[in-house]
Amino acid sequence: MSDILKNSLAQNGGIKKGDILLKINDRTLRDIIDYQIIAEEPQLKLSIKRGKKTKTINILKDEGEPVGIRFDSSIFNTLRHCQNKCIFCFLDQMPRGLRKSLYIKDDDFRLSFLYGNFITLTNLDDKDIRRIIDQRLSPLYVSLHSTDTKIRKTMLQPKNDMALKHLKALVGAGIEINIQIVLCPGINDGPNLRDTLEVLDADFSDARSIGIVPVGLTKYRDSLYPLRNFTANECEQLIQQISPMQEKYVKEMNGSWIFLSDEFYISAGVALPSVDHYEDFPQLENGIGIAAKFSHEIEENLRSFKVCRTLEEQYTILTGVLAAPLLKKEFGKIQKKIGGNFNVIGLPNDYFGTTVSVAGLITGKDIIKNFKKEKPEGTLLIPDVMLNSDNLFIDDLSIQDIENELNVSVRIMPVEGKALLEKILDLGER
Repeated sequence: MSDILKNSLAQNGGIKKGDILLKINDRTLRDIIDYQIIAEEPQLKLSIKRGKKTKTINILKDEGEPVGIRFDSSIFNTLRHCQNKCIFCFLDQMPRGLRKSLYIKDDDFRLSFLYGNFITLTNLDDKDIRRIIDQRLSPLYVSLHSTDTKIRKTMLQPKNDMALKHLKALVGAGIEINIQIVLCPGINDGPNLRDTLEVLDADFSDARSIGIVPVGLTKYRDSLYPLRNFTANECEQLIQQISPMQEKYVKEMNGSWIFLSDEFYISAGVALPSVDHYEDFPQLENGIGIAAKFSHEIEENLRSFKVCRTLEEQYTILTGVLAAPLLKKEFGKIQKKIGGNFNVIGLPNDYFGTTVSVAGLITGKDIIKNFKKEKPEGTLLIPDVMLNSDNLFIDDLSIQDIENELNVSVRIMPVEGKALLEKILDLGER
């Protein structure tokens, strides 16, 4: 156990940080899900290992009262790893030298439920499916890519592919499923995508959403399956292919059901759909609807935002190449409303290659390299999506490293509209 909350039932019962929880009410816990379910019972008998000794601690609790235990990990037994050899796997395209956790190929349904990780359903058996249904582990996020057996074999190279059977059971049991299709030019796009969507419409119409995203390619693809990025024309053709389907589902299901990644619209030079198109943003973390949501939040909050004073400070805002045009437009609105001088820079990704254009994969080294000769103007604002929970870039450089190397003040910028505006005004008052 990583921590025991002060004055909690656990602390008052004698449990200490570093103790190992063996069982609760004589049941072995597989993960935090089991713990959360069992911990709702009014009487708890905890078997604790401290050093070489084992002891039992009894706790009586009210309904909904927390026990006060925190854990190092959400998974107590073995993490489920991916058994496939996907031709587009991003982890296979990463250079050496990054933190070890970035190379872990998880494919664990518990992480899908807890954190929205995408899973393939190819390493599950009927017992796993029964647990998901019995414990109502919903929603889940499933990488499907195609319903065609031959195409799936080419793309995933699975050892055992019962994914469609498992998907049918889960959807039929009322588990909310958000499906992902990673689209690869010449493989699962065009007619095959049409066929896949027809199968999903016929057999899996109760799925919550279908998100279509482009394959992500780095410069580290030596000896890997030959893949390429979509052209602007192909992105436009895809939008034309999917738009009539979305209109159909709006009439039949009161929702678009199929959603395209922002990248397709931006690459094609086609206007993004309105914020209403994305409903409750079921696949926001998948890069679907982020741009529309950000623009909407900026516009809505600027309209009602009370400005106490006009900013005069200078700021340099970093983002990826993909989002730079959007941010330039939105920060232009901010500057017109509250003042300030905002310079948005879309940073080319030298570390992974220029084909990687999203902000979340910008490294600290690329930032330092870009500004080594010419220092950024004013305060450097970095979006929080570039950092992990420890405020480290993907190459483990910190904000302090950037400040020291460039001799510049750096601040973290939230990507939610209202919080962003409040942050900028707060910086201006310092």
